[in-house]
Amino acid sequence: GPPPRGGGGGPPRGGGAPRGPPRALHDRLVTEGLEVLRREGVRGKNVTPRLLEYFHDHSGGESLRANVELVLSNARLAGAVGAEIARQS
Repeated sequence: GPPPRGGGGGPPRGGGAPRGPPRALHDRLVTEGLEVLRREGVRGKNVTPRLLEYFHDHSGGESLRANVELVLSNARLAGAVGAEIARQS
């Protein structure tokens, strides 16, 4: 059959999948953050902004680092996809 799409497989060169905060920190922040939401009565469209604020305030910079890595990883992936589309045109 035809070769697999997407080139050589794996993540684009120049980086892999973004790393999130350490698992224990992640789990603690989610558990505590959800408790804060419950205590404060936060619901609906206010949940995500309040939870992200909690993560930022209580992660010692880890949530910001993880978000920056995610943005950079998405940009690398978009560049690789665009280059592949251009190559196939």
